Amino acid sequence: MCSCTCSAPNALALYSDDRGSTWKLGKMFQTQSGECQMAEIFDGDKSSIYCNARSRGCCRVEAVSENGGADFHTLSNATKLVETDSGCQGSVVSFPAQDEGADIEGDPKWLIYTHPSNQCKRTDLGVYVNKSPKDPSKWSKPWIINIGPSGYSDLAYIGNGWFACLMERGVKKETEQIASVVFSYNDIKQSTTMQCIMSCQCFKCP
Repeated sequence: MCSCTCSAPNALALYSDDRGSTWKLGKMFQTQSGECQMAEIFDGDKSSIYCNARSRGCCRVEAVSENGGADFHTLSNATKLVETDSGCQGSVVSFPAQDEGADIEGDPKWLIYTHPSNQCKRTDLGVYVNKSPKDPSKWSKPWIINIGPSGYSDLAYIGNGWFACLMERGVKKETEQIASVVFSYNDIKQSTTMQCIMSCQCFKCP
């Protein structure tokens, strides 16, 4: 029997205002969340921190901090990014707005996100793009870069509209292999294999 007092996970940020000499703990999210990733976004010339976190619900937790990570407010209407069964890690990075966003003032950043796109099991790793990072209803439908068992992933922006993604994948289980793929924003935009995500309705998977 477990004699410890177990508590639900809640994400938070560790942040520094002096280039890493000292660190502070931000406030914990009010929503149960874990395995979070953060990215810097811009609204005009104003910088914010976007956070995307694993949840125990049917959708991801999305939140934004306007004060460098001290606290976050959860974004409403965050229903486009589905969570997978009991949850799975996902990866998010920001990148410079591409050609169609060139007329926006300031230094606009878009978001790209990877996560299994099946709500019942860890399969079909999808790539999602959001050109309005503070509006979770603006996420694109997923472009599937790995069909079949898919797990954790790690994104990196490598410049000039190109990305690298490290992922768990396999034939029978998602933990059989570690694979990498390089793709561009144009690959996502021009893809004809965009697949519809399941509507975010909570249900028990078989």
